[in-house]
Amino acid sequence: MVHVKINNANIEPVFFTYPNVQEIDDIVEYYVKNNTPEYDFVAEDGFGHHFWVIRNSATNQRIEELFATKVPATYVADGHHRTAAAALVGQEKRLQNPRHRGDENYNYFLAVHFPDNQLKIIDYNRVVKDLHGLSNQEFMARLRECFEISRASKAIIKPNKLHEFTMYLNGNWYKLNAKAGTYNDNDPLGFWMLPFFQNWY
Repeated sequence: MVHVKINNANIEPVFFTYPNVQEIDDIVEYYVKNNTPEYDFVAEDGFGHHFWVIRNSATNQRIEELFATKVPATYVADGHHRTAAAALVGQEKRLQNPRHRGDENYNYFLAVHFPDNQLKIIDYNRVVKDLHGLSNQEFMARLRECFEISRASKAIIKPNKLHEFTMYLNGNWYKLNAKAGTYNDNDPLGFWMLPFFQNWY
C-alpha cells in the first residue's frame, strides 16, 4: 500500500483470469491477426511483449457487453496484494476528496485478463527440509489420517484432479487423495485445502 501511495500509481498490472467466452476469443484473435501491435519489444529477461490497442468503439462496446452478460466472475491469478493495496488507497483518497465524483484515477487499477483456456498452470511445488522428528513410516501414518495414499512409480507424476496431490519421498512417488471431510468445497480457501497445509504440519 505504501508503494502505491508513494508512486501514486499501480506500476504493474494485476493478472486476472475468467471462464473463456468463444466470441471474446474470436474478437481478440481477429484483431491480433489483422492489426499491428502498438508496442512490440523483448524485455531484458528475454521475454517478448506485444500490446494491441483496440480503438474501434463498436468492438470495445461488444467486448464490454460480453463480459457483462457472459462472464459471471473474474479471478485474481496473481496480484492479490496489489489488488488489496489499490482498494485501500482508493478508499483513503475518496475520503480525502470532498469533491469525489467516482471517475477519478484512484477508483481504478491496472489489470490484464486472460481466458482460462489460454493459461498454463505451472507446478506449485514445495520442498520439506525434514519430517520434524518423524520417521518416513510415522510421517506416512500421519498423512493417512487425511489422505488415501498409493505408491505410483519411480517416475515423476503430477496430480490430475481436484484434491489430489503427489509426493516424492525416499525414492518413490506417491498419489495422495484427500479424504472427505478434510476440505470444504463451499469455502474458497477450504476448497483449495490451504488452511490444511498451513496448519497441519
